[in-house]
Amino acid sequence: MVFGIWTPAFTSITFPVLIEKALKAAESNGVEPRAQQGGIHLWGDPDEVFGEDGTLETLLADLKDVGLDPDLTKLQLLGTTPDACANKPAWLKETFIITDPIEAVRVAEAQAAA
Repeated sequence: MVFGIWTPAFTSITFPVLIEKALKAAESNGVEPRAQQGGIHLWGDPDEVFGEDGTLETLLADLKDVGLDPDLTKLQLLGTTPDACANKPAWLKETFIITDPIEAVRVAEAQAAA
């Protein structure tokens, strides 16, 4: 899952400070968050990422608490299996699903190594 937050008013030092607590909370849920230049990427089990108390909803709420409100129309999702995106929110766009099992394994291994 990938999403970006456009923060023209924040400096490169301010942005990480604002989102640090939200990212730590996402990490404690077993999901791997990565942030760079106004964008946040989440990697993890779909059961942990989605749902009412999932990492995505919690992260969005935590960001809103510090005055950041991501444009939900710009968020994108990449699933490595056909069922990985089954419980995603209806508003979340799915970019594509890797259906080739060999390619899915290769992508999963690359993500794990990154």
